[in-house]
Amino acid sequence: MVTSKAEEVLTQSNALFRALIDKSSDIFVLANAEGVLTYISSSITHIMGYSPEELVGSHALALVHPDDLAVMQQVSGAIRQTPGTSVRAEYRLRCKDGSWRWFEGVGTNLLDDPQVGAIVGNFRDITERKQAEEALQAEEQRFRMVWESASDAMSLSDREGRVLAANPAYYQLYGFKPEDVLGQPFSIIFSKEQQAWAQALYQATFESEKRDASIESTVVRADGTIRIVETSYDFLVQHGRRIAMISIIRDITERKQAQEQLQASEERFRALLERSADAISLLDKEGRRLYATPASARILGYEPTEYVGEETFGQIHPDDVQQVRHVFAAIIQQPGKSLPAHFRVRHKHGSWVWIEGTGTNLLDHPSVQGVVVNYRDITERKHLEEALRQSKEQLEVILQNIADGISVQEPSGGIVYMNEAGAKLCGYTSPAEVMRAPDFQTHHACTLQRFEIRDAQGKPFPFSELPGSRALRGEQAPQAIVQYYDRVSQTRRWSLVRAQPIVDEDGQVQLAVTIFSDITEAFEAEQRKDEFIGMASHELKTPITTAKGLTQLVKRKLEKQGATELTKVMTTIETQLNRLTKLVNELLDVSKIQAGRLDYAEEPIDIDELIQSIVDTAQLTSTYPYHHCARNFVQARPG
Repeated sequence: MVTSKAEEVLTQSNALFRALIDKSSDIFVLANAEGVLTYISSSITHIMGYSPEELVGSHALALVHPDDLAVMQQVSGAIRQTPGTSVRAEYRLRCKDGSWRWFEGVGTNLLDDPQVGAIVGNFRDITERKQAEEALQAEEQRFRMVWESASDAMSLSDREGRVLAANPAYYQLYGFKPEDVLGQPFSIIFSKEQQAWAQALYQATFESEKRDASIESTVVRADGTIRIVETSYDFLVQHGRRIAMISIIRDITERKQAQEQLQASEERFRALLERSADAISLLDKEGRRLYATPASARILGYEPTEYVGEETFGQIHPDDVQQVRHVFAAIIQQPGKSLPAHFRVRHKHGSWVWIEGTGTNLLDHPSVQGVVVNYRDITERKHLEEALRQSKEQLEVILQNIADGISVQEPSGGIVYMNEAGAKLCGYTSPAEVMRAPDFQTHHACTLQRFEIRDAQGKPFPFSELPGSRALRGEQAPQAIVQYYDRVSQTRRWSLVRAQPIVDEDGQVQLAVTIFSDITEAFEAEQRKDEFIGMASHELKTPITTAKGLTQLVKRKLEKQGATELTKVMTTIETQLNRLTKLVNELLDVSKIQAGRLDYAEEPIDIDELIQSIVDTAQLTSTYPYHHCARNFVQARPG
């Protein structure tokens, strides 16, 4: 009875043990000394897909991954060589569906145990754990790569602010070596005056529930240079308690400098806009004003806020509005295009202001999104232009109706203007015919081909010595009398040609103005007068010479006869004839003056002889025989 009861208990115990093994998440196997499987728990079915019967009789290493086989052979040999010893190993086995799964197994050599007589192995599926470990390892590797290669500085510090770790960018940013930083307060990057403040701020941040997105601060590098950094941070938490701070630090010195420069530039730009004589408006694509600079008040009388939102075209002069609409439509159709326009806009006080504007399509520009119009008041300029136009018309009328010819030459010698009289004097039908020559060389060749040019003495006149050419070389007010023989009309004319250079502020000749007056009639009349005087003087000398000869003949006869009184008369007649001869000679000299051939000579005059001659002549010609003429000299009194 006792034996039966014990067997029953043992049977129940074995059944319970087998049930536990079969339902376990672990797989249990038995193998003989050769490694052949003699038992496999049924739990292998739901773990690897095999039935126990499929694997019993196969070698225990038959399903091991090739990469793990060598290691498992060593493990198997170790188990067989050390009875009673358990050996742990991790390896991959092939499942029935062909996939590989990771297992962690323990093998124990119980070959010498009479109740077992086998190598006992149990192993469990650790695939998910291995995958998690690999993922964690990969994540750690990625973190290490980020830590090492990050351009931003990173550090890890404890609750007291001591630096536990720092990446290479940290040392590069601050210029410190690892031994200068690790284990030291993080505040060494601040100036000595700010270290206590920085440490206090760190503690307050560590304890505070409030989180700032980032902290901006000024730090000091190891070499003493100042940098501006921006720090973002987070905490490592263990059991709900902050144990360390991770800091990511970015050098923003250049960005801050750029921001300051940009801010200064914006302030300068705003100041320029507010003080500029030009105004700027921003319009939408319908022409409504979105923005206006303060200069609009100076130009149109409206404060910028008075007409923002209003349609622009309603303020434009009715005669100009269609033109402006056309230009605006062209601008809208061409992004980035700038087009100018001149038009009138009504001033707040009702008057019309002339505007010169340029519109640019920046509707696609993300920071503008509108049509930018730059404009300025040109009313005064328009009035001046109108006055200038009227003056030009008046001057043109004057120039076209004066008798003198006027031409304007550019530095190359080309004629850029000639009035009607100038064209006619040069033998052309109109100024347009003169201007038809394409360039100076062509005009020069045509002039030399048509005209024979000589000076006042009839000598050939070099073209380069004409007053206009001399003025282009910088000579002030050159002039000359020039004779033109027109080979076409076979006429000869004389001109008084005067020129004047026009220079810029640097003294460089820009133009030469030439005025040529027709003096043909005056010149020819002067020539005829000179010819007449010369001819008359020569004709007068012939009878005088004859009279002188006869007088001398009579005088000699009277002297022989001793007629003293008559001889004196003949002497006086001879003297007067000599004077008459001298007067005729002087008249001839006048013609020489006109011809430029006079030789000037000085002669002494005997006053006593001159007066005696006058007295003798008066005595001889007196009609009263008893009159007596005499000369008396009075001694001049001193003083």
